[in-house]
Amino acid sequence: MKKLSMVLLLLLMATMVAGCGKNPQRNEMIKQQSVRQEDNPAENLILIKKVEHDILGYGKMQIIALSVYQDIYGAPLFWIITADGQTVLGLDREDYDMADFKFEDIDGDDRDEILINRGSGGSAGALGLSVYKPGIGKWNELFAAKNSFDLPSKRFKIKYTGNYRVSFEDPETGLKAAILLEKERYKGTEDLLPKIISWVDPIADYEIKDTDGDGVMEITTVQRVIGISHPDIIALFKTMYILHDEKYRADKVSLYDDQGHLLAQVKLSN
Repeated sequence: MKKLSMVLLLLLMATMVAGCGKNPQRNEMIKQQSVRQEDNPAENLILIKKVEHDILGYGKMQIIALSVYQDIYGAPLFWIITADGQTVLGLDREDYDMADFKFEDIDGDDRDEILINRGSGGSAGALGLSVYKPGIGKWNELFAAKNSFDLPSKRFKIKYTGNYRVSFEDPETGLKAAILLEKERYKGTEDLLPKIISWVDPIADYEIKDTDGDGVMEITTVQRVIGISHPDIIALFKTMYILHDEKYRADKVSLYDDQGHLLAQVKLSN
């Protein structure tokens, strides 16, 4: 907790330095807020959710709580998870604005994992998912997909090739496919088709289900491939993760059209 408080104080000091000389009234407000937080570092620690749960599976209930440290304007700095008042996890903000959690047994051992969701208020609707296996003294991370907010469009190569066809390539995995567009959908906007660029949203959804019937859930991330505008979703890029040696690892990538038909798939080597 002392470490988290020190991080918060350093962030506030950096904000004060960056703003000096620009707005005296705002600088004074920041100064006063900084003094208050120095007196009470937990002042901006806000409780989001608290649940009583047998998180270790030993028949003993614990209070699991999610809280957020906010800056002086109410924006999240980072989140923490506590068990009976003891901090067990810390999560950076990245570009997320909100967080929640739930319990579910996804590895098939009859003990619940904790699934922590973080969301962005942006138009892309980015979602982050972290999965942890609670333990005594340490919680092990089973899954945490890096949700790159700027990199997806740099990773993929997408180009309109004419005749209502779009080429899609993921050089990272070798997946290639042709996406067929529906003519009626672009009636009156045909001139925009050549302007289609490499635009893939961050992860916006997760599919968690036992696809092979072995009792262990697979996790699939879903990203939208964009056409002439953000509402124009022309395909879905999915990455499936499987549990291997107590860690979820990418197993295959797939591209589906907007009707759910498989266009291409590549098996990844672990």
